[in-house]
Amino acid sequence: MSLYDADISETIWNGKIPFKITLDPTDIDIYGSEKVWDPIYLEVSRCSYLPLVTKHIQQLLVNLGMQVSDEVFQSAWYDHERQPLKWHYPVGLLFDLHATDLSKTWNLTLHFKDLPSDLILLKPTAETMQDMFMSMIKEADFLRNGNIKKVMNLSKRDTTQLWDSLASDRYSEFREVNKHLVEYTDSLRHIPLRIYLPDNCPVVQELVSFYSDSGEQSLF
Repeated sequence: MSLYDADISETIWNGKIPFKITLDPTDIDIYGSEKVWDPIYLEVSRCSYLPLVTKHIQQLLVNLGMQVSDEVFQSAWYDHERQPLKWHYPVGLLFDLHATDLSKTWNLTLHFKDLPSDLILLKPTAETMQDMFMSMIKEADFLRNGNIKKVMNLSKRDTTQLWDSLASDRYSEFREVNKHLVEYTDSLRHIPLRIYLPDNCPVVQELVSFYSDSGEQSLF
């Protein structure tokens, strides 16, 4: 028995957000001409992360002949209407928190310098994001089961597949591994739940039991 409805899960996974990404004008003189830096339009999965978007953009610019070093991209960050975006949040969450018109393309600005380390985390790379993602998976496993055995028992192949399928937007491959992590058992303890609020409000993460005070299941 699984803890989620497969159809709903896949529908959420298939949600996409249209991006329009422009480069910070102060970076154009350093890294290329305005012609090369025309806005980039992308359709991005709600379940993806900005470091994965950066990795895709890097490949696009390499194909255009741009000479931008890997080191520069390792510090790339984004803002929306001058609000720096927390790159370790899922894209869909960022959109829900910051977008003002849900019917229009989401306009982001890409920066290569002056990362505001007082507002967002350092090292916004795909590799760092992968490590953070696996840490979140372990945290969720611990909340559900009181240990992280299910995650630790994954083979190296399965662990790689879990991240690579997310990074490449392949739902069936992701679910093939993830379904083993969210199987229902009578020993489940808590529902891994976070409530994200607008900036300047802390993330709410309280223990939520699978059972009501009467002992009945309280799944929602």
